[in-house]
Amino acid sequence: MFATVPVPTALHICGYTIDLMPHIGATGALAFSFEEKVEVKDARRLLGDVVSIGNVAPVRTLLNGDPDDVLREARKCFADGVDVLAPGCAVPPLTRLENLRAMAAAATTN
Repeated sequence: MFATVPVPTALHICGYTIDLMPHIGATGALAFSFEEKVEVKDARRLLGDVVSIGNVAPVRTLLNGDPDDVLREARKCFADGVDVLAPGCAVPPLTRLENLRAMAAAATTN
């Protein structure tokens, strides 16, 4: 699927994608972005060599949490083996800047 694209590629699929993960490598995508509905440890085990991207909860944590919640969840993502820290899906428009800064801080200190 992605083999003809001459740049590194990432695939994002919304929802609970645990059953798809063993097949993501066959798409040719370098990386896979997944929602917080999937535990990072499970994703890491199933993705093999595919780079994992995720999975801070966009609504529960980024929108409705505070910076400490964001830091805690981001650190758990790293502890569980995520390769690239990112929201589990799109960032809600009303997310507070301090929460995004907390996520960036977690990424730069890990």
